[in-house]
Amino acid sequence: MSGVEAIRQLRKRWPKLMVIVLTASEEKRKARDVLDAGANGYVLKHGSKSTLIAAIKSVGRGKFFIDPNLDAAKIVVLQGVENGDIPVLTTHREKQVLKLIFDGGRNRDIAEALVIGLKTVETHRMNIMRKLDAHNVEQI
Repeated sequence: MSGVEAIRQLRKRWPKLMVIVLTASEEKRKARDVLDAGANGYVLKHGSKSTLIAAIKSVGRGKFFIDPNLDAAKIVVLQGVENGDIPVLTTHREKQVLKLIFDGGRNRDIAEALVIGLKTVETHRMNIMRKLDAHNVEQI
């Protein structure tokens, strides 16, 4: 049984169980799979003790925790993109723009693909950055 399947089985049997995964993998897909399976935290083995303690405290308070060495916003948002549900983005157009950004689209490409103006794409991108608390384009 894989770790992901073990998490699913544990959460199925004990739904209130809190699970923190301690792993060497920095792959975003693995992090998303673990979170989808029901884990509450994802911590890298090579991280500091204080990170692990922060994860335990955060999960204990009922919050999710993703190791700060990973791009948490991108993991959560990509998880939503793959599931067709991005809860932090409110408009259908923002979701479309975000998908095209992740596909490597430049503003001009996105404007052409969606048949909207370049300024409109820039506005959507700025709104997405604000909602994701991203401080530069590379963080989204």
